[in-house]
Amino acid sequence: MVTDSNIDELGPGLSNLHQAVHGVNHNPAYWRWRHLSNPTGKTNSCVAVKAGQVVGNFSSIYLELVVEGKRVMAALNADLAVHPSERSWECLRGLLEMNMSKSLEDRVPFGFGFSTPLAEEINELLDGNNLGPAPMYLGFLNAVNLLKGRSVPRAFSFIGKLAQPIVGLKVQNGDASAFDIRRVEGFGSEFDELWGAIQDNRSVAVIKDARYLNWRYLERPFARYGRLAAYREDKLEGLAVFYVGERRNAFFLELLARDDSPVTMRALLQRAFEELRMQGAGFIWASFPVHSQAASVLKELGFKSWGRRFWNMYMTVTTDHGKESCPELDAKSWDLSLGDWLLQ
Repeated sequence: MVTDSNIDELGPGLSNLHQAVHGVNHNPAYWRWRHLSNPTGKTNSCVAVKAGQVVGNFSSIYLELVVEGKRVMAALNADLAVHPSERSWECLRGLLEMNMSKSLEDRVPFGFGFSTPLAEEINELLDGNNLGPAPMYLGFLNAVNLLKGRSVPRAFSFIGKLAQPIVGLKVQNGDASAFDIRRVEGFGSEFDELWGAIQDNRSVAVIKDARYLNWRYLERPFARYGRLAAYREDKLEGLAVFYVGERRNAFFLELLARDDSPVTMRALLQRAFEELRMQGAGFIWASFPVHSQAASVLKELGFKSWGRRFWNMYMTVTTDHGKESCPELDAKSWDLSLGDWLLQ
């Protein structure tokens, strides 16, 4: 198990493992942030070590959620990785068994996560429930930038210019002028108040109070998130968080607004579009519930529901079927954003 006493020793090995499996090179400090600094201060992270080398990892990050008005601690299942040289059933089984044993010991009511269809057999071993594909939305911010860095001759860059009016995102500057849009340098008590006003409209959701937001978007080592807050008459009305990754991909991680106001969401999106253009982003990924106001605003601005073609990710939930009520097993009950599970 990963603990405070061994995290610094295991950190470099975890980074090497994830570089080999996922092509992602995390600084060792990332693992301390992810597993031991989250708002609950608890994690269930199992590692397999062979000849002094970390060859496997399966983690469940404990987060606080609101479930029909009650605060519960649930597990975000992530980081399942086995080194290419050790992809034996024995190694994988050991990781799964240890993780399940620790979850029972900690009495975590349920776990959730996202996986590909190829991991369906593993999900069944965890007694998981497949709630269907994650709703993904794709917006073309700058079709010319989208072609840069790819094997497309420079002479054909005019294709992007021709495509932009057809597939590009729409610009509506009117909404932004009604707000004071500020960069967020830290999440204070006003974000607690905002979440308190929002959570009553959520059946199942990760609690996004100031403590969580600071951990997720401010304390993460070497992160470069864009954080914008919308104010009207000095009252906090909404929040947007985003970042630009590799190959000019941009990701919208959070879009929160008091009363789920579409006007506030559009204002935040429009200002974020400006910043992302300056950073050279070609297109934007986002994930919000299909019937949410956030999804409606995205589609209004030109985002397309093309996620299943590119991501093909499925939401899974493991829970105690003996409970009287299991709202977490109803996909329509969840209010998730890309920031809840894409901890990059």
